[in-house]
Amino acid sequence: KLNHIHLHLNDGAGEMETTFRLESEKYPELNRTVIEKCEDGRNKLYTKKDWIAYQKEALEYGVEVIPEIDSPSHCGAIGMASQSKEAAENGFENIALNSWQLDLRGDMVFKTAAFVQSVIDEYTDKSNPVFLGKKLHIGTDEWIRNSELENYGLTAEERNEYMRKYMDIMIKYVNSKGYEPVLWSGLNSGTATYAGKTPISKDALFQTWALSFADVDLQLRENYSFINSNDIDLYIVPGGSYYKRDLNVSEMYDTWYAGKFGPDVSVDEGHPLLLGAETAFWLDVSCAGSNIDTFKLLKNQIVLVCEKTWYGDKTEGQTAKEYMSRIKRLANYAAGANPGRYVKANNGGVVLDYDFTGKAPLSDLSGNGYNAENNGLLFNNGLRLDGEGFVSTSLETVSNPMSLEMKICISSDTAENAVMLESRDGTVYFNYNGTGKIAFKRKGYTYIFATKIPTDIDITVGITCDERNTSLCIDGTDKINAELLKCEYEYIPAEVRTMYTLQLPVKRLFGGIKGTVYSFKVKQ
Repeated sequence: KLNHIHLHLNDGAGEMETTFRLESEKYPELNRTVIEKCEDGRNKLYTKKDWIAYQKEALEYGVEVIPEIDSPSHCGAIGMASQSKEAAENGFENIALNSWQLDLRGDMVFKTAAFVQSVIDEYTDKSNPVFLGKKLHIGTDEWIRNSELENYGLTAEERNEYMRKYMDIMIKYVNSKGYEPVLWSGLNSGTATYAGKTPISKDALFQTWALSFADVDLQLRENYSFINSNDIDLYIVPGGSYYKRDLNVSEMYDTWYAGKFGPDVSVDEGHPLLLGAETAFWLDVSCAGSNIDTFKLLKNQIVLVCEKTWYGDKTEGQTAKEYMSRIKRLANYAAGANPGRYVKANNGGVVLDYDFTGKAPLSDLSGNGYNAENNGLLFNNGLRLDGEGFVSTSLETVSNPMSLEMKICISSDTAENAVMLESRDGTVYFNYNGTGKIAFKRKGYTYIFATKIPTDIDITVGITCDERNTSLCIDGTDKINAELLKCEYEYIPAEVRTMYTLQLPVKRLFGGIKGTVYSFKVKQ
């Protein structure tokens, strides 16, 4: 049912202020900030080979990848690239209006369009295209707010006409390259933003997101094809407060449909100009979520939009309750795939339960059948840890929300950065960087708990993670929340980050620890 995925290749928000994520050989300046400001920056870009392989894999599932190269806003990297020696060698001049927008004033609208087209040309060569799909998104949202007009010597009418001209130029260019243009709709009427007289080609798909920028009635009257991405219903920004942080699937199942654009605007779902609906997952402010956090949020968007755009009119018995029961039965797993790391839990919520002092120390007492294996360790009133041997389980990771309770005595002889728990989704360390503290690392981020862990005595370690925070408790003392220690992306102040989540790694346990462990229990 999901047949398109639309990905931004450039933007300016969240972890990176200036970003262009696809390798450019023509204008290397596009990629410079990612390479220089991220740890191992080259591996935080898509190579052209990567991007082609990704699109081909998606097509095997019937999914077309729609790449977006956004302009004339959210495109600081393009502005910087226009000032590079490579741009000058190709006859271009500086087109930057400011750090995140391009200049469309006067004749600059043509010069700017020409340079952006030159950027896109690198990926749309008909003999060897990097973009393999039928559609290409060209952005066109949010150029010069009304409050900024005076700063740039423009009236609202002038701003609107330049923007309409730019949309028209870019639509015609993309069509000439053999792609269907997609853009954020700026089709407006009256005195509203982007309303004006300059004609805009109808040969495109207009993604209707903010009703302050797009008039749905005008789109219908003038025969523009569009899709519903209205921000009121379909946007989430996990790190923000001005849009939803998640979709309430049960509630929206009964209140939203593909032709509903917020509380006051609706279109017949069968209208030939309404071509579908698309949700949006934005990182306008950095949220520092894991891939598992991201998947769970995306899953809610996917199951809602797929059902509401494909099922048709409601029939008797088609209720939110019935649909949620189907999600519970069917939507967590696919054959050979478990991206949300869903696991079995007993009626008490216990996933894993090992008593290393008992007669069957590797048996899972939860009843879920997740028995463990011993790899080189001895039992003597507990499991004796030597810093090398480990316990392995049949699980990879227990996703949040979860809690861990572990009774253990950690030897002061345990090495620095000793691995306590690990899987492909992350690692929990003891004595991180010699601090005597517990830390955990997952892709892009390292977190640490501020308290020093007692050694050479028996303690109970409790780690709890909800949808946003991870906390540590030693012997029932007050919980201490994890703090961000390191970000591998361009660093933006930690106070804007909102996710400090641990996806509990349980594939290998205690591999770097010296001491004795007595019990290990995980609940969801």
